[in-house]
Amino acid sequence: MLSGVFMLVMFSVYIPILLFTDNVQAAVMITGLVIAIGVGVLAKRPGLAWLNNFVMAFSMLGGLISSLAWVRIFG
Repeated sequence: MLSGVFMLVMFSVYIPILLFTDNVQAAVMITGLVIAIGVGVLAKRPGLAWLNNFVMAFSMLGGLISSLAWVRIFG
């Protein structure tokens, strides 16, 4: 419980700084969030519950790949 509260506080401090300082990092973070939500929604379908084990992996890989496009757009 305490570690969850600590992580929430860390994110609430770090995310606004990130969003207002660097467009590329903010775009990568939002892309990873959208991918994580999408995979989480897909994992609720029958037969796709195994996707729950790979939500973080897919969102990190998607964010990494999207960073190449975001650097070209904002960089």
